[in-house]
Amino acid sequence: MSRIPPKMKQPAARNTGVYHVLPVTAGQTQFSVDVRFSEKPKTSEHYLTAAGADGQVLWRSLVFRYVYDERLEGDVQDIFPVDLFVEEDSVVVELENRDLFKFNRLTGKRIVV
Repeated sequence: MSRIPPKMKQPAARNTGVYHVLPVTAGQTQFSVDVRFSEKPKTSEHYLTAAGADGQVLWRSLVFRYVYDERLEGDVQDIFPVDLFVEEDSVVVELENRDLFKFNRLTGKRIVV
């Protein structure tokens, strides 16, 4: 990585020394954020996934999509989630640029913040 790593806000990630958010559990549901990359154009898509205690995916929602500028180095354009937490009836993903994305905990529907 040729850029400074993101400052993680999630206590579990910070304590572990990783630069990605770790899954969180509320009740019988585990929430996690993962990223998929594609080429032409180079794109990253971050998803929030809810899975039951049996590992079955309950829902999956797109958090954000980023299309890279091919003229610039890729890793300096990466945007990292730095926090993932459950707040009452919602799940919140915070990005390093302080953007917040809130989703209904049961349905995965995005809540406008």
